[in-house]
Amino acid sequence: FDNILPYLDGTYDIIDFNLIDSNNNIYQTSDGTLDGAFSLLNWYSPGRVIKAESFIKTRFKSNIHYEDVELLPKLYLASKKIKHINHPLYYYRDNDEGITKSSSHVNTIKTLDSLQYIFNEYIRLFRCTNNHYYALIALQAYTLLCFNTYRKCGTQEAFKLIDKYRLELELIKPKRLPIDKQWFGIKLKAFYYSPKIYLLANKANSLLKSMRWLKS
Repeated sequence: FDNILPYLDGTYDIIDFNLIDSNNNIYQTSDGTLDGAFSLLNWYSPGRVIKAESFIKTRFKSNIHYEDVELLPKLYLASKKIKHINHPLYYYRDNDEGITKSSSHVNTIKTLDSLQYIFNEYIRLFRCTNNHYYALIALQAYTLLCFNTYRKCGTQEAFKLIDKYRLELELIKPKRLPIDKQWFGIKLKAFYYSPKIYLLANKANSLLKSMRWLKS
């Protein structure tokens, strides 16, 4: 608390800080800049203190999963001043039985519907503004959507989604995205450029691991 107290004077719209989980992994939320937050894509709401006035025009959307991904990027883009505290000030317990990890059919449908909603919302915002920060969140939602579909519904269903949103993705030019190349993972870049090939390679890699396990 002592680390954050000096900044709670209303100067900053957002104060963000790192999180540490139950496995001692540290998650950085930003570096105090928009590019930092949008490169890391760690939209954990407990890793922020946000000025109350920010919620006058927008709030967390009810009845969806990944509601922090839906809201927090909008708050960052509306903020005039951001402060980052480079310390883990929040302990995050990873719950294997949490909502986003549940394998129930109802939960799967809600997860996929939520991610499609977020993707469509940010594609709409990108079309209206041509702001590539919005495009980056659309790509994040798209990635989560495809991977969740691949894991829970199979390769063919994931391919259908890739085909469904092909035209929307063609609007986005990855080289124009406001990202820090040191932070933005090479795996995500590979997926954005060739999603079907990436998923097939992922599937082949999983099969190889299974074969090695059987041999051992």
